[in-house]
Formats: sequence, structure tokens, C-alpha cells
Amino acid sequence: MKRLFCILLCAAVLLGTFASAAFADGDAGASGDTSSAQPPEPEHCLSAYLYCFENSRSLYEYNSEETVYPTSTVKIMTGLLALEHFQGKLDTKITVTSEMLSKVSGNTLSPKLSAGEVVSVEDMLYGCLIGGANDAAFVLAYAVSGSLEDFITLMNTKAGSSAIGARNTKYTNPTGIHDDGMYTTARDTAQIALYAWSVPGFSDIVSTSKYVIEETNMSEYRTVYNRNSTISKYYASGYYDERAIGMNAGGTAAGGYCTVQVMRDPETSVSFLCVVMGGAWEDDSDTIYSYENAQKLLNWAFDSYTY
Repeated sequence: MKRLFCILLCAAVLLGTFASAAFADGDAGASGDTSSAQPPEPEHCLSAYLYCFENSRSLYEYNSEETVYPTSTVKIMTGLLALEHFQGKLDTKITVTSEMLSKVSGNTLSPKLSAGEVVSVEDMLYGCLIGGANDAAFVLAYAVSGSLEDFITLMNTKAGSSAIGARNTKYTNPTGIHDDGMYTTARDTAQIALYAWSVPGFSDIVSTSKYVIEETNMSEYRTVYNRNSTISKYYASGYYDERAIGMNAGGTAAGGYCTVQVMRDPETSVSFLCVVMGGAWEDDSDTIYSYENAQKLLNWAFDSYTY
């Protein structure tokens, strides 16, 4: 199915002659020389968005308002809502129930959570945000709102709020597991990510490469590795980047591979956010085009913009 998605997506991109791109060409080399006047056009993906923290504006957009499936980026919203709700109380204990786990599918903690297990909010945040664990995401949803329905309402209300302004986004679950009715855009995803980055504690979590969940009443300790391969080499070593300081990566067969990256120049502290949605991937070469495109756009930004 992965290979089929890659073939179909590549065909769609190649045929997409009406794809829109916007480039803030007046700012390149604002305080220095520019090495490349034009950004590299994304390949084998559906949309992209590049943002500079220093001047609080987008530098480049590619189909940024086209609706796409959000895949794993949904967990950014799940995590930020849990962090806000439990701010200062991350040691709060949660007793996992069978209802919390009733709709869990896909990636989980290893071993997966069990009904009756007592876990902390902090451990579930790391499991959700760096491990991409769907069982942890559902547990947080119930812990915040008491029911799945109320949490999904909260997610959509938060996305469309004046604080974020992501009005072309609709969530139907807290994990990103595929649902035809769930959608977002690259620009909305960037707005949500920027808001999440401002929530105290969020950047500390998503910048962590490895986290150990201590033993519980029903499990030995669990080791959680960051699924963002610019942060951790555990799942793939080819995309590791010392400039990476966090965010999110993951995909589905229907939605492709999506990545949200924040990178900072260690010498100048200039920072950028890059979102790439709906990237194809190739099993035979371990190529993930969301990473490939994000890397090219971020390299262009670091080479072309100085402040």
C-alpha cells in the first residue's frame, strides 16, 4: 500500500501544473548576501510552508491553503491541549480504562497500555508527542475532557480560535489515524505548530530524542524514541540534523508522510519552521520526501537569510 501511495502521489504532483507557490523575495539576504535567490520547489509532496521566527512571517508557501489529511500532526494539538490543561500538574496520575483504549489502533507504546494501569500525564505526553503512541493520545484526551467527543470539540474550537486561526482544519480523533472527514492545510498546521511552540514545556518535550517511562503497576519500564528522524537516529539515520530542535513527523497510507520541523542555527540562533504535508516515500530506498523537501527548504533559508 505504501508503494501504491507513492506512485499515485508522484503522479498527482507531476500533473499538478496549477500548484501555487508564493515566495517573499523581497527579504532574501535582508542583512547579508543571499546564496540562492529562489527556493527549491518541493517534489513528490502536496504542500509546504516555511516560516521565519526572527521576522514572524512566512518565507515560502506551496499549495499552503489546499486541504490535506493531517496524519500525525494531529498529535501536536492533542499534546498542547493536555499541556495547557495540566500546566504545573504534569505528575497527575491517570488510571487507564477500557473505554480509553477501545478505539486505539496503529502505533502504541511498547508494551501497549492496559486497562487498570496507572500512568502520569507527563509520561503520556512524551509517549504521544515523541513516540507517536496512539494509546497515550487517547488517554490524554479522556484525561483532559472526560470523553472523546468533548475532546474532539475542544480540539476544533482551539484550532479555530483567535489565538491560532486555523479555520480550515477539522479533527475527528486525537491521533491522526486516517478519517476521510479530517483535514487541514500546511498553513493551518504551521499556525497550530507555532502556537504549540509557545506553550510552556512543549519545546522541551519535542526536542527529546529518548525518554524512559518508569515502571507502573502493570508494566516494566518503557523506552520511547523520538519518531522525528531529524531529532533521533533510532528509526532512520539519514535525516538526523544537529540544527533540529523539535516538533513532529509521521504518516498514513492515505495521507502520506507529514513533517513539522523547527531548526535553529547553533551559531546565530536564527530559527525557522518548515511544514511539509503529504510526502511520498519509497520503501526500496528509504526515501521520505517530506524530510527531503523540508531539508532543502531549510537549507535554502539558512543560506539565504541573515539577521
